Amino acid sequence: MHGIALEFKRVFLPPWPAHLTVQCQSTGAVYLRWRRAGRRGDQPYVLLEGPIGIELLRGIDPLACRVYLCFARRAVDLNLEHSLRLNELRRLERYVSQLEALGALKQALGSP
Repeated sequence: MHGIALEFKRVFLPPWPAHLTVQCQSTGAVYLRWRRAGRRGDQPYVLLEGPIGIELLRGIDPLACRVYLCFARRAVDLNLEHSLRLNELRRLERYVSQLEALGALKQALGSP
């Protein structure tokens, strides 16, 4: 995810109307997000498929717009891939926890 954000910054030099950034949440979730231009800390996230994103894309060169959309597609794919892996990891952790609890229960009950 960091790689695609860096790649975007190599392809497009600032100033950008929006750029890709990695958002890490305390839950462990990580997302690629589009961030609008602005002062540091005052850069809202934007959905390219939303009204603000559509307006932003209409305001840039058609070739740049196509490249933005290619990056957007890759970002959506990576976000889904990460989400699936994170959820699978959590499910596996629950499974292991349940197995350990059952093993302890079995031992406490003296079952073979």
